[in-house]
Amino acid sequence: MGKKVEKVDVTAEIIREDLKSIRFYYSKKEQFDEFSKVVGPNPIVEVAIKYNEIAKSAHPRIYHLYCSLYIENKTQEALAHELGFEVQHVQRLHRHLMIHLQEGLADG
Repeated sequence: MGKKVEKVDVTAEIIREDLKSIRFYYSKKEQFDEFSKVVGPNPIVEVAIKYNEIAKSAHPRIYHLYCSLYIENKTQEALAHELGFEVQHVQRLHRHLMIHLQEGLADG
């Protein structure tokens, strides 16, 4: 009889913490790359790769939002201004991003 594999629900709080770390990583990427030559890569690199893979399959607006906020380190307010959107619209898109990430992480 095979083992039953149980899905682990990834909470929004975990995703938010991961996204903060991903944002920090990309804001200091050059230093992380240099440090990894001496110390070895930090685990955040693998987390960022995992989230990037999930983001690639998102709707183009959600993909752009993810890249702008977490790779380019923009704020929601700055991105809204840049795109000519209301901040509330960017916040709605961000909720869709969170759902997309949560579903992607749940799928493995």
